[in-house]
Amino acid sequence: MLLPSTKPFRAPAATYTEHAAFGNTKRLAMARSKSHAPGSNIEQLESIVCDVLDAAATVTVPLFRRVLAVHDKGGNAGFDPVTPADRWAELAMRERLACRVPGHRVEGEEHDVCAGQSAHGIRWILDPIDGTKSYVSGIPLWGTLVGVWDDDEPLVGGIDHPMLGERFIGSVRGARRLCAGAVTALKVRPCARLATPCCARPSPSSPLRSPRLPGWPDTRPTATGTRCWLRG
Repeated sequence: MLLPSTKPFRAPAATYTEHAAFGNTKRLAMARSKSHAPGSNIEQLESIVCDVLDAAATVTVPLFRRVLAVHDKGGNAGFDPVTPADRWAELAMRERLACRVPGHRVEGEEHDVCAGQSAHGIRWILDPIDGTKSYVSGIPLWGTLVGVWDDDEPLVGGIDHPMLGERFIGSVRGARRLCAGAVTALKVRPCARLATPCCARPSPSSPLRSPRLPGWPDTRPTATGTRCWLRG
């Protein structure tokens, strides 16, 4: 049973301010030493991703294991819950982006697309709570996802597990785990064949095919988990 908390919580504003575009951000990875505009290189984007993940946690953590209204948006497709925590956390993320990178396009799970005013294709993909079923059940195996794309090219991705104290950041600079002040570089084990390594996926029925990874189905689907959290 989820018990209500007496800790006060203030929901973020229902709207946020859109600002003017800030300049040329094309090919961010190549502009590292050339541009000083907000969000104009990979290091800056990684910092902003962490800032946006922090903004989400200011909402999701205080509301975790509190009694919340749960709406099923799945319909005939199956149970797909959404709560005020999902919506408010995404608004907090959007507000942070409006301050840090005004003009960028924002696409979220719970709110309308903010088309942005930037002359180039930088866009942010937000999922405030990935694993809402776990969230509403009081199970800490949920997280927040942030992706940054330049047109059709992925630039930076972030996964935050605030209840576990773990965060993962990946980009062309590499993938890292941030936990308890320590930063650990992530890498795959050397394997002679794709059939050798284990492949983690949310459930045994999850597809293993990707147009970017033609050899992906050849790996062994021996590791499973829940949404946003996998263990092999």
